[in-house]
Amino acid sequence: GRDPTAPPWAFLGGAIAGASATVCTYPFDVMRTVLAAQGSPRVYDSLAQAAAGIVRDRGVAGLYAGCGVTLIEIVPASAIQFGAYAALRNLATRGGASGDGEIESGKSSGGERRIDPATNAACGFGAGTVARLIIHPLDVVKKRFQVAGLARSLRYGERVGAYANFASAFGAILKKEGVAGFYKGLLPGVIKSAPASAITFAVYEATMVALSAMNAGER
Repeated sequence: GRDPTAPPWAFLGGAIAGASATVCTYPFDVMRTVLAAQGSPRVYDSLAQAAAGIVRDRGVAGLYAGCGVTLIEIVPASAIQFGAYAALRNLATRGGASGDGEIESGKSSGGERRIDPATNAACGFGAGTVARLIIHPLDVVKKRFQVAGLARSLRYGERVGAYANFASAFGAILKKEGVAGFYKGLLPGVIKSAPASAITFAVYEATMVALSAMNAGER
């Protein structure tokens, strides 16, 4: 049968999971971005005020501003993250064979090395870093859509312009800021994404091990 943990299937599963989570939680992401970008003095003091203001100024669709760009971002991001993690973990499980062909302690009966939490975290960290490096330009475009037309203090610069579509946003950023504009905030993005990915996968694997042990104990 097909191995659902193999990289190609991990890519597909990650893409579907990422798209589903994005659509369900996207309005909160828009509100968070608007609250963070408004500067001081504040335009909105709470999520409720931000939601009401966005709906008033841009309609309900404003809560999904940039969602299409986000799906273009999150589907490959999740696919890359899950796929890279699966590939790194496969390398780790195959990396501990002993020279005499015996199965060492700490390995499964199939001869694959059991992975400790630190290694799972390292694989997750690497996967999160790879995904962020690849999809960061799309994240920049997404955030520009989310804060389009936001009124804020002049000390933070001119009001963020509104874009008709992904192509117009991409072209405007490239023309005004150059290629470097697509990598603004990359370091904070990596600092956020890589550790989050490490924790996510380490906790996931530890939970699966614990559940497997519980199931085995009940038999």
